[in-house]
Amino acid sequence: MGFASAVVSGFLLFATEAGDFAAATPFRVKMLIIVLAVISALCIEWSVPKWDRAPVMPVTARLVALISIMLWLGAILVSVEIPALTGLG
Repeated sequence: MGFASAVVSGFLLFATEAGDFAAATPFRVKMLIIVLAVISALCIEWSVPKWDRAPVMPVTARLVALISIMLWLGAILVSVEIPALTGLG
């Protein structure tokens, strides 16, 4: 529910200056990072049942969790820099 509301509100903000945002490299980087983060989240969701049966948390689970956190943090940091780098927003 939270991700869906973020997508809707993000689209509404994007729609106000779509042409300008689409041409901005930091915005494209942000979109790429978000796509990678969503793929990472889906991989985690699909792997949780397998990891749940393991007696100890697998190294793979820890690595994927770290990658996921870094991707979401990267998306936030790029979002903060878009106005500073492009003058948009």
